[in-house]
Amino acid sequence: MKTPTFKRPTKIEVFVIALILAVIYVMVIPAILSSRSRGKRVACTGNIKKLNAALVAYANDHGAYPQKLSDLYPKYVSDLNVFVCPGKPKKITQPEEIDSKGGYVLLLPGGSPSTDVSDDRRLLCDRRFNHRDGWGEPWGGNVLYCDGHQLMNMDKAVTNRSAGSLPTFDFPD
Repeated sequence: MKTPTFKRPTKIEVFVIALILAVIYVMVIPAILSSRSRGKRVACTGNIKKLNAALVAYANDHGAYPQKLSDLYPKYVSDLNVFVCPGKPKKITQPEEIDSKGGYVLLLPGGSPSTDVSDDRRLLCDRRFNHRDGWGEPWGGNVLYCDGHQLMNMDKAVTNRSAGSLPTFDFPD
């Protein structure tokens, strides 16, 4: 009985296999990175919803929004991680770091809440360019409005949603 002999692959065969693997790599990696960034945006949306509930509770108790986000801790938000945007995480270990290292900016500090359900004032937003696309380029951020809705803006500037007025501003640093 003969033992099977294996023929070594030629250089062209190795090159073709390497080319096929490179094409697969180029197609798969952006999809993986995109899904990771999408997951971070969804987690950020959850944090903003928690902060919205805390801001509403604070405004109901005090008649105005807090002067700074750290005023919500620990009575209204007991977890420091809620103040960290997953899109650009910075470790917060002390409550004093919420306003300097946190992932969100309060846009109406001390402002009065409105009973108008169409109130489109911006209340809270991501810090500058927290969210990036699959290639790491700045992509946009979440904005929470006083009426409770939030939008993920895909621009570097946030626009007002009111009909007829489109003022823009850059995300705060």
